[in-house]
Amino acid sequence: MSKKSPFLIFSDILSPLDCEDFIDRNINEAHTKTFPISELNSLSDIRIESSYMAIISKVEICFDTTIEYISEGKYERYGDWVTPRIICDNSEYINGEWLKTKDIDFTIITFLNDFQDELPFDPRFEVMGGNLEFSTHNFSIHPSRGTSILFPSNNNFQYCFSKINIGELNIVKHYLTSKDPYIYNPNNFMPGNPQNG
Repeated sequence: MSKKSPFLIFSDILSPLDCEDFIDRNINEAHTKTFPISELNSLSDIRIESSYMAIISKVEICFDTTIEYISEGKYERYGDWVTPRIICDNSEYINGEWLKTKDIDFTIITFLNDFQDELPFDPRFEVMGGNLEFSTHNFSIHPSRGTSILFPSNNNFQYCFSKINIGELNIVKHYLTSKDPYIYNPNNFMPGNPQNG
């Protein structure tokens, strides 16, 4: 069996106009100046979930699993007021070790902004900073509007968003649950090097 990447990237899950609409519909419901999570507007959620349904078979083949459930989406907004922190979507760090506390197997993050580190800079659509970083895989990805990245949710995939210097990073996050609990085996995958879905 040839090794593959544990990161799947899907371009153009949402159009630039859909990304703008997501932000407009959800930004008023998001908390500001705190770690921001809010339920998505239901219309936004329906549109993105229909896009995700088209990629489920690719996920099932790559990870040799059967996806049973897609969570409701979470809209998250990060700015210069947010201190980068390590996130592990299905586990908590308790008494010096990561323990699985949530019944989720995969995370999908969809970027609603583009990364930009040069002028001219448009804060409506662009963010300076906010790279998605996986230190355990020595891998990071710049935000790209409408692009989704999927990866296992366990403690092998701790991540953070780098410091925001200018603008705001807007993302949509969904969780997938397999029919049987997914056990990540690093021997079946090569580190980093995402593959297009």
